[in-house]
Amino acid sequence: MYVIIKNTSKRYRGIMIIDEMEIDYFVNPIKQLGQNWKNFKKGIMHKNTILYMLKDGKIILDKNNQLKRMKDDAKNFFKKKLKIKKFH
Repeated sequence: MYVIIKNTSKRYRGIMIIDEMEIDYFVNPIKQLGQNWKNFKKGIMHKNTILYMLKDGKIILDKNNQLKRMKDDAKNFFKKKLKIKKFH
């Protein structure tokens, strides 16, 4: 589970048990998520986790549509990436 919060300097992660299921959670400020996404698209960050988190994640609350815009961008980026791989 990824929790995106207002811009603060705090980032943390943890584990909790809900209905006998272990849940790993990651809490990051929206500014950090945006920077990580930009770095991924530039090829600076090489883990695909952020791509799939944005592309496939379910947004529960997004008051100013920042996450929706990043999600849409991730979907478009993924489609372009697939097209490039198909033809090369």
